[in-house]
Amino acid sequence: MTKSRNVKDPSGSKPRIKRSTKTRRVRKEYYEKVSQKKTINRWTENEYLQLVSLVREHGENWERISHQFVNKTAKQCMQKFKNSARSAKKGNWTEEEDRILMDWIKNHGAVKWTECSKNIKGRCGKQCRERWVNILNPGVKKGNWTDQEQTLIFDNLKKYFTSWSLMAKELEGRTENSIKNYFYSSIRRLKSNNIIHYLKEIYVQEPGILSANKEEIDYVLLLKNKLSFILENREAMMHEISKLNCLSKLICMFMVDMDQLDHLLIQGASLEHWKNNFEDQERDFLKFLIEIVLELNSFGGPKTKKNSSRNHSKKGKNILI
Repeated sequence: MTKSRNVKDPSGSKPRIKRSTKTRRVRKEYYEKVSQKKTINRWTENEYLQLVSLVREHGENWERISHQFVNKTAKQCMQKFKNSARSAKKGNWTEEEDRILMDWIKNHGAVKWTECSKNIKGRCGKQCRERWVNILNPGVKKGNWTDQEQTLIFDNLKKYFTSWSLMAKELEGRTENSIKNYFYSSIRRLKSNNIIHYLKEIYVQEPGILSANKEEIDYVLLLKNKLSFILENREAMMHEISKLNCLSKLICMFMVDMDQLDHLLIQGASLEHWKNNFEDQERDFLKFLIEIVLELNSFGGPKTKKNSSRNHSKKGKNILI
């Protein structure tokens, strides 16, 4: 066997190892074998479509399904089907599927969703669970949202932000999915209202308003500008807010600080006191609302790269907080 020897590298002080011809050949054969194995195990689009069709026909009988393929084992078929997001059956549930699901829950309870899905061809355990939790469960409340429920959502947003599962425990009969959908539909409603332009005027600030050390934004000056703008446009803003649902109103009232403004006007509290109180108590929640409603990050720029071209004019600006 030919031994490797160290050859001095002219470009540096470290020696370069020169490998023997046999070592290079062995490595080449190994990588060719690995590459060939990967090629054999790779699923083509036609094979995948055939797999989905066979599962819908025979259920999750992997041994039987694997016999329909030349080079696939039962385990490979199972892993491919389970790990693919497209494997589950799409579309509306039929009456027969609902009946099978309800029979399972009646006999076994709302548990073991993977086992339940074996009785419904093409449906996965996650689909069965969501069908029961969001639609078929008789305890699920449907229909219009009351003002009390919307107020509870707003109050819980301050505590849980987007932890919908925790929020659902506070609203009896409402699922986490329905709470999430209603919140984002309220945000869309808010964005389609003219109040969004006022919010941008309040929170998106041009650069250049700096304190003496040129490192931090002068909050006192920004708050003065904010207060003067709200005072000038208060009537118009309240008119636009009155068109919204209860949850959207609460979000807007929080963002324009109407209660805080009344406190300043009536009791003459200092701007500096308001700034410190605001930073200590509800700064994070306001940042969260600004990101969701105005689609801005904490520096006033676009929230994501996806929106960067649309919000290009916002770059370089500061927000109040």
